Amino acid sequence: GTPSPSASTIVAGASSIPANGTSVVVITVQLRDAEGTPILASGGTLTMATSKGTLSAVTDSANGRYIATLRSTYGVQSAAVTASLGGVALTQSATVNFVSGTPVKYLISATPSAPVAGTPLSVNAQLMDANDAPVATAGRVVTWSRSPTSGTFAAATSTTDGSGIASVSFTSDPVIATYVFTGTDNGALAGSNTIGVRTLAGVGVRY
Repeated sequence: GTPSPSASTIVAGASSIPANGTSVVVITVQLRDAEGTPILASGGTLTMATSKGTLSAVTDSANGRYIATLRSTYGVQSAAVTASLGGVALTQSATVNFVSGTPVKYLISATPSAPVAGTPLSVNAQLMDANDAPVATAGRVVTWSRSPTSGTFAAATSTTDGSGIASVSFTSDPVIATYVFTGTDNGALAGSNTIGVRTLAGVGVRY
């Protein structure tokens, strides 16, 4: 029969894969006629495209089936895979979610990275998995510490939001110093990431 763009199917071998930049999933297109019957011969040139990640070259199995592999990227997102036969788009598409793994650490950042001494800055802790993909888990309580111990946190603890981020305001002493901030939560994480932030003397600061 004649391949039908609306009846032909495109299927992913899994609905989700780790967002680690290396995991792959097989994408299969099966040509079907208007009645949904599989076509058992090559239908010509078929191409695939994806909104996220990377697709391999398409293999024509010469039996109505076309195969490619989709590789994930870093970061939680969804990939929509589409196909075209002889330049005509198939109606169906396949969705693969790139998902984060088990949280194991925090990525600590500060904004701005070089604040004026004595002014507040925001310290943030992003929950991460072993592949450095963000983990969107709310409700983890992060306890803050810093070295040296001068300066003041607005709160001793913060709770992660729906994106897995805990934030706190910190005001340094009116002196020049390099701070290392640490965030450790109430779970079974092995440790935390730290980042050094250097405060810069503002106008009129005396020593």
